[in-house]
Amino acid sequence: MRHYRSKHESLIAFSNANYYENKLLTFPSADDLNRKVQYHYVPGFYDKGKTRTNSFEADAIVQYIREHYTDPQRRLRSLGVVTFSQTQQSLVEDKLQALFMKDAALEQLANETAEPLFIKNLENVQGDERDIILFSVGYAPDEQGKMFMNFGPLNRNGGWRRLNVAVTRARYEMHVFATLSADQVDLSRTSAEGVAGLKAFLQFAQNGQLALRVQDMQQEQAGLARTIAQRLRNRGLQVKCDIGTSGFKVDIGIMHPVKKQQYLLGILIDGDYYYNARTANDRERVMPVVLQSLGWNLHRVWTMDWYENSEKVVDAIIQKVEWLSQQPDIVEEGQPEETLPALTPIKQQIETETSSVPLSAVTQRRPYQSQPIAQAPHASSETIYEPDNRIRIQQQIKTLVNAEAPISKSLLYKKVLAAWNTTRTGARLEAYLQEIINGTGVTTTLHHQAFYWSNADRTIDYYRDNSIEKRSIEDIAPEEIVVAIQEAVTHNLSIEEEELIRYLCRVFGFAKVGKQIDNLLRYAIDEAERGGVVKREGGRVKIG
Repeated sequence: MRHYRSKHESLIAFSNANYYENKLLTFPSADDLNRKVQYHYVPGFYDKGKTRTNSFEADAIVQYIREHYTDPQRRLRSLGVVTFSQTQQSLVEDKLQALFMKDAALEQLANETAEPLFIKNLENVQGDERDIILFSVGYAPDEQGKMFMNFGPLNRNGGWRRLNVAVTRARYEMHVFATLSADQVDLSRTSAEGVAGLKAFLQFAQNGQLALRVQDMQQEQAGLARTIAQRLRNRGLQVKCDIGTSGFKVDIGIMHPVKKQQYLLGILIDGDYYYNARTANDRERVMPVVLQSLGWNLHRVWTMDWYENSEKVVDAIIQKVEWLSQQPDIVEEGQPEETLPALTPIKQQIETETSSVPLSAVTQRRPYQSQPIAQAPHASSETIYEPDNRIRIQQQIKTLVNAEAPISKSLLYKKVLAAWNTTRTGARLEAYLQEIINGTGVTTTLHHQAFYWSNADRTIDYYRDNSIEKRSIEDIAPEEIVVAIQEAVTHNLSIEEEELIRYLCRVFGFAKVGKQIDNLLRYAIDEAERGGVVKREGGRVKIG
C-alpha cells in the first residue's frame, strides 16, 4: 500500500509503525532531517471541574492561525484544527470568532483561501485533510497538578482508530499544541489502546522520531553488558555481570581495588532489568535509592549513548572509578523525592545527582544581585505622570536594564513603581510605562511575559541563582535557564529530563518543583531544543 496524502514521510511514520505494521509503502523525503511534526508545549492546565477545556492551548492555536493568515507566503497553505474533545472544539471556535470580530481583514484573508479552515474533533474529522493540521490535545493535569487518565473518545473501545484518523489528516505539516507531555500519561492506570497510542504519539512529536519497541530494544541490549564488561577488563578493571539472585540484578559490578569482597561501583543499563520494573518511578527512583541504601555507588549507561560514542562512555566510567578510589569509603546517597537539598556547586551536584563523572569545568553560574533605585522626590501615583519626570523614569529604566538584563516586565515595573511610592498598576499606568520603555531603545523578547535587554542581539552566557537575592521563577528569563541547561548537558553525557528539571530547580534556589516551576523549566528546555542547544531522545536530554 502507498499513502498518497502525506507529502513527507514523517507525517505518516507514526501510524505506519503503530497501526499498519509498516505495510504502507513510504519513501524518505529529501529534507528528511527537517521535522514536519512539531510539538509546542503550552504552559497551563486542564479545567476539569468547570469548562472541561484547556483555554491556554486554544489561545496558542488562535495565535498560530492569526500569524498564518497575516503572512502572505504561509497562507498559501490550507489549515485544519483537530481537537480531542467537542468542548475544546467549541472553545477554539469561539476564540477564533472573537478574533475575527475584532479583525475583519483577517477573517477575509482566511475566507479567500482555496480550502476553508476547519475546526473539528476526533469523532468528526474523518475524510478531511489540509496542508497543515493543528492539534489541541486539551487534556492535561488540572490546576492542582492532578492528572486523570480520562481522555474522552480515546478511552473507549476503538479509540486508537479515532487517533489514527486524526493524525493522518496533514499533507505537509502537523503542529501539536499540548500542556500534556508523554511522560504524564501513566499506562499502569489504564488499559485503553487509544491512550497508549496517545502516549506514543506524544513521544513521537516531542522526540521527532519513533521510539523503539521495548522488545526490540531488549534484543539489541542482550549482549551490551558483556560488551561493556569486556571493554572495562581491557582497561585493567575487575568486573562481574548480573549481580544478584532474584529477577532484578545489577548489570555490571566493578570490584574494589583493595577490599576484594566489595564492589566499588555498580553500573545500571537500560536493558531487561530496567524495563522489567513495573513503573517509571520504580526504575528511576525506587531501585537506585534502595541500591544506594545497601552501599552501592551507581553509574548509569544508556544504550543510545553507547552507540553514539562508546569510548566516551568507557572513559566516563574509568574517571568515576578513579575518583571513587580516592574517597574514604564513599557512598553516594540518594536524595528523597519530597524535598530538595540546599545548593551545592555544579561539579558536586552533577556527580551525586546524576551519577556522572567528576567535572573540572568552571560553572557559568553567578548570584543574582538587585540594582537599587532611589525613591524620587515627592514620589506618588500622581507625580509619576508629570512631564518633567518622564526623563527620570526613562533613566531609571535604563539603569535597571543595563544592570539586570534580561529583566522581566513584572520585576522592572515593580522596581520603578517602588521608586515612585506606587504599588498598583492599572491599564493607564501600564500603557504610560510601556510608552516610556519604547523610547529607551531597549530590546525585548516575549515568552510568558516580556523580558528587556540592553544588548541588541539579546544573548547571555551566564545564569543567576538566588543565593544572595531571590527572584521568582517567572522573573528568570528562559535564555538564562537555557545557559544552565547547556552547562549541565555539556558536562553530563545525557540527563533524564525529570532529573534535569529537579537539578535546575535546585540550581536556581527553589526548594521544591511546583507546577509553575515545572511548566516554565520545561518551556526553557523546549526553547533550548528549538535553538539546537539540546535534543531529546527517549526521555533524555542530550547536547544538540
